[in-house]
Amino acid sequence: MDYVNGIIIGQYLIFITATVYIFSKNRVSIKSIVGRPPINPALFFSMKVVMILLWSFPLMRASGIGLFFFTHPVSDIIGLIIMGAGFAIAGSSIARLGKSTRLGISDEVFEFARTGLYSVSRNPMYCGFFIISLGAAVITLSIIGLIMAVYVISVTHLVVLAEEKFLDSRLQDDWREYKKLTPRYLVV
Repeated sequence: MDYVNGIIIGQYLIFITATVYIFSKNRVSIKSIVGRPPINPALFFSMKVVMILLWSFPLMRASGIGLFFFTHPVSDIIGLIIMGAGFAIAGSSIARLGKSTRLGISDEVFEFARTGLYSVSRNPMYCGFFIISLGAAVITLSIIGLIMAVYVISVTHLVVLAEEKFLDSRLQDDWREYKKLTPRYLVV
């Protein structure tokens, strides 16, 4: 299924190119994106490493590096759809945040996003990351990928809880009103 490998590579290229374009258009530097970890730094950074490794699995597979990956036409199509949705959600969330995009907590002044996907979820970027992680596990049909996806989602949820606590103290009434009206994730 060569078309699957082409679509995998295409999805990544579109996501990375769009993200780089958004950041360059908004003059966002890598240094400004990285905030301080809202949870234990070892847990926070280990989750980032595991997420990057997990997301690299479909690319490795598309490049012919088999390792422990299996393939099946059904899981390929389902995984591609899941990952494509995740990339779209994460990408549009990053586009909406623009200069305010942060991985971690920032003490700088930032724009409080409430429109776009942020009107239906308080954390659409993280939802996109969850979905990409699940799609990567599905595409590779790997128990290791599934375990990694569960780890990424679990630790990211702890990050979300800590960030929401920070926002509650920083934005106070504005945040509390938004929190009442908008679910934490897309469906919860």
